Amino acid sequence: APKARLLAYVGGMAPHKNLARLIDAFGLALASKSMSDVTLVLVGDPAGDGFHSNYAELQGRVKRDPQLQQRVRFTGFIEDDDLATLYSDAWLVALPSLSEGFGLPAAEAIACGTPVIAARGGAVAEVVARAGAFFDPLDVDDIARVIVELSSDAGRMAALRARCAERALQLS
Repeated sequence: APKARLLAYVGGMAPHKNLARLIDAFGLALASKSMSDVTLVLVGDPAGDGFHSNYAELQGRVKRDPQLQQRVRFTGFIEDDDLATLYSDAWLVALPSLSEGFGLPAAEAIACGTPVIAARGGAVAEVVARAGAFFDPLDVDDIARVIVELSSDAGRMAALRARCAERALQLS
């Protein structure tokens, strides 16, 4: 069987990270045939890092939907060495945050050759530049649209991966 494609999120579990909308958008995207092999992986410390965590709410959202139960994984904290492997193996990295500082996970993903889908505008969009695709972080349908479009467009994904190599050279 072909290897599952991972749509990965790496970061905190605080409400401003917008993971509830990402989970809802992923649920909508699963209606598309091109999504049959995609799993959403949420990587981050459930306890949070000084920010409020809505981990329990996010888990509840997944538990209420049998389809999401099978296709969404919470990994908890992952060590840096394993994180590099995850970034490299991921199909896409999603950063739906409503507000972000620099967006280190975007730079890390790009350095590993993995395109990023992110909230339009803000610091993360500047980091990603042409090495990803953007959505309105308040619009679940728009997030789902971007995921589905990329899931069925191997040519665009190959172009984004090539742009990751270019962009990685510009990030330090």
